[in-house]
Amino acid sequence: APAEAPEEAPAPVPAPVAGGVVPLVVTARSTASLAGQAERLAGFVEGADAVSPADLAGALASGRAVFGERAVVLAGSAEEALSGLRALARGEDAAGVVTGGAGAPGRAVWVFPGQGA
Repeated sequence: APAEAPEEAPAPVPAPVAGGVVPLVVTARSTASLAGQAERLAGFVEGADAVSPADLAGALASGRAVFGERAVVLAGSAEEALSGLRALARGEDAAGVVTGGAGAPGRAVWVFPGQGA
């Protein structure tokens, strides 16, 4: 009987690079909800001693729903994350904080020039 090939082990997930700047992606249904989400995240960062910005960024990018109002806080340290999230919660402009919204998609129009002339 032919021998079965051994199953390949799953590829290891690369660990986040320590000391790098990471994007903390925050989304919500409204601007007010976005500010509230940023405030809750700032409270979490403040109270969590062992959570790195890279771990938080990974959780936000992979485990959260995506809504129309969006913001990204670029952070290389917990202090930068806290500062950016607090500014976002207050609705202030800050270095490393980008906000925006995803509008409703437009209607597609197909144009066939020269047809039916």
